[in-house]
Amino acid sequence: MSKLVDVRTLTTAPVVGAFYRVPHVQSLAIVDGMAGRFWLPTLGSWHEDGEHIDFKHHHYHMDLRFIPPRLFRKLGTRIAGMVLTERGIVSQLRLLRRRCCREMPDHPAHNWRSTRESSHEPWFPKLHAAYVGRSAIRTDKGLVCPHKGFPLSGLPEDALGCVTCPLHALRFSVDTGECRGVAGTPRPTYTLEA
Repeated sequence: MSKLVDVRTLTTAPVVGAFYRVPHVQSLAIVDGMAGRFWLPTLGSWHEDGEHIDFKHHHYHMDLRFIPPRLFRKLGTRIAGMVLTERGIVSQLRLLRRRCCREMPDHPAHNWRSTRESSHEPWFPKLHAAYVGRSAIRTDKGLVCPHKGFPLSGLPEDALGCVTCPLHALRFSVDTGECRGVAGTPRPTYTLEA
């Protein structure tokens, strides 16, 4: 049996149906009226977002690609925008667990590439203004988001040649590294006068 790859080391997108070692934290949650402890897959580092998003609680983002389908169905629409804060995490211990990468259904919690209105998240305009035009950090392993340091290699490229950071939806050109703003934020329009 081959050794499983740690999903954090990928430089290409994970393969749907393949198994990986994925970081998890144990969280308290209420599902179907029953309180329980669940091991949930996480993306990125333990951080807070006070500077542009006004969310001052330390948290992890869930990696929805690796949530078991049954739990995903049980959490339903409540999973949209859900983060794991210190109030819901049993311990800071992060374990690597074997998980299968799955095809994501069309769901707003992970689909930053969809057309989202800037009013959907009140912080989109602030984050957009802070980062548009800035460049991602280039490393020997690829681009890194300058906002929270999330590696952008291994993320799917859209039709415009951009990748979207799954933490806060900042979009970056794969070729130039330039931030194109927050996914779903309307582009400014200009009126040309004759």
